[in-house]
Amino acid sequence: MDKISERLGAMTPIERTEREVKSITSDVNSIKDNLDADYKEARNNIKELIDSSMSLIPDLINVVRESEKPQMYESASNFIKMVAELNTTLIEVTKKSLSEDSKKAGKTATQEITNNAVFIGTGDEVFRQLSRRKDILEG
Repeated sequence: MDKISERLGAMTPIERTEREVKSITSDVNSIKDNLDADYKEARNNIKELIDSSMSLIPDLINVVRESEKPQMYESASNFIKMVAELNTTLIEVTKKSLSEDSKKAGKTATQEITNNAVFIGTGDEVFRQLSRRKDILEG
């Protein structure tokens, strides 16, 4: 019996089991790599959809004009709306990626602080302030 079991009055000794410790760093890096790859793939897919849709719009408009049916105009309108939404989605995906990149850069890079002092007063007041500083430094 070990000392802990003896002190607690446990009849059966506590078995110690070895556990394998996994490296979290490698998992995080692989997730970041997958996220970057997914972003690039999603962005490329959206751009391809936009390009192919934009090339279809002139033909779609010609078909709608020839048919002169209200349903065709509605379908064309929905299609053009979908293309506009794809553009919005592309912009949102890019913004999210940029914000993530700036968060990463903000954590790793040192931030510079710039303090710009502005004096509001007359020229005489500036002269008096500078004279006082000169007297203090010499003094």
